[in-house]
Amino acid sequence: MTLMLNNNTQTIHLKIIFLTLILILFLSGCQENNQTKSLINDAKTVDRQLWDKYSQKKIAELLEKIDNNGFSEKALEQVALIFFSHGEINLSQKFLTLLSQKSLLPDYDYYLAQIAIKKEAYKQADKYIIAGLTKASDSDKVLFYLLRTEMMISLGEFDKAQKTLNRINQIQSNNVQSKYIQAQLYLLNNNCKKAIQSYKELIKLLPQYKQFNAPLASAYRQCGEYDLAKKHTIDHSNAQLQFPNHFTEKKQLLGNPVASLKVDIKALISQKRIAKATELLLKLIELEPDNDRSYLNLGSMYFRMNDLTRAQKAYSKSHELNPDNVKTSVNLGIVMLKQNRLDRAEYFFSNALNIQPLNVKATLNLASIKIRLNKAHEAELLLRKLLDQNIFNDKIRKAFIMSLSMQNKHLEALDKITQWINQDSNLQNIHQLLLQLLLQNFTLDNNKYKVIEEQLFAQLKLSPELAFNFILLKAKYNHITQNEALKLLKQFSTSWSKQLELKFIKQYNEIKETGFLGNEIFNES
Repeated sequence: MTLMLNNNTQTIHLKIIFLTLILILFLSGCQENNQTKSLINDAKTVDRQLWDKYSQKKIAELLEKIDNNGFSEKALEQVALIFFSHGEINLSQKFLTLLSQKSLLPDYDYYLAQIAIKKEAYKQADKYIIAGLTKASDSDKVLFYLLRTEMMISLGEFDKAQKTLNRINQIQSNNVQSKYIQAQLYLLNNNCKKAIQSYKELIKLLPQYKQFNAPLASAYRQCGEYDLAKKHTIDHSNAQLQFPNHFTEKKQLLGNPVASLKVDIKALISQKRIAKATELLLKLIELEPDNDRSYLNLGSMYFRMNDLTRAQKAYSKSHELNPDNVKTSVNLGIVMLKQNRLDRAEYFFSNALNIQPLNVKATLNLASIKIRLNKAHEAELLLRKLLDQNIFNDKIRKAFIMSLSMQNKHLEALDKITQWINQDSNLQNIHQLLLQLLLQNFTLDNNKYKVIEEQLFAQLKLSPELAFNFILLKAKYNHITQNEALKLLKQFSTSWSKQLELKFIKQYNEIKETGFLGNEIFNES
């Protein structure tokens, strides 16, 4: 009887324990769900208007998923990294703390340490680093130690930084980032000789990284070797030196892939790796299919590769998404011009000018089409709009003078050039333009010609490249024979060649036969 009672009592105790455990788990789950729910509610209030469209859409999808299905480590991790990547570090910290309590992954401790460093909570950062080290593999431990080393350097704790670096070397002796930080430490401790040696080793390992040259120059300067310092200061890159790892790459991939791709594309373009940049740009378009600027940039990539068909297709998509983008209309016009589709080019340049009436590129290109179509007066009116607003450069000036010359308004063109020379007599290209105009089909009276010839001869001493057209001008006014002309040309020319001589003889003979050169001379430099 007593035995039965004892058995019953034990059974009851076990049932109570079991029910208690279930209750604890239930309450814990409720608390977890409540905590998650609270964080999701906070997340929904964040202003995301300035975020890229992909990130806005992705965060909305994730929050709805968690709201409907409850705790999901994968979804919460991406939410945390999206907020981290978009500067919402306090909210990201809360999500990461929740994840860190539930997971054996070291990733969350790494991100929490980064956030604590951003907030200058260095003791807290150190706790996260220590927590991460207990979970991390040897290769990941190196990443935590590197983070700690950089933190110690920023605090001026150079001895602690060195001790942490020594731990890294015990695990992984050939880590490039560790070697770079070691070189920095040598420099900070005024050990310039060891710093120089370390930076040289890094340049040998990674010769493509010009960023090492600037600190190497500082090390040479510290050692008093100023010539070497100057050499390496010139040959350096301002690009930020980065050492990506799988934690930071995951943060970029999940947190803000759009921004990450844009940074990578920009870097590739600066390195002239256009094909690879185009590949990443296509990935960016997959994330943001409605972004007109991405299609505009894609068109420019294809244009640089001389793939006009694909360039046109990309620019057309950009124009479809945003018909008010001036640059897209201009670029479409340029592609059409290259394909000799003058009517379509004219349409797009006109469209650009409807949006931005004083756009220089659109005006010049549209004027060039008008000139090709013998509509010189229309070209003149277009270019006058720029000149009236004091918008001018050599191309605008040349196109304007050419449009006047085509209408036989030579004297008006001459007055305009004279006005420009009076404003700045040192502009060599204006003197060249004056010579090109004077070689057209009109003749000055002898007195006026002599005044201009004297002015041009004086300029010739400063600018020998004017010699070719200056001597042709003398031939036009019958002041020089062919032999005299060639002798004078050889005297002034800085780049004499047989080809130049043949070209000169051809144009000399044309001048003697017709008395002028055609408008084609304006297209010569």
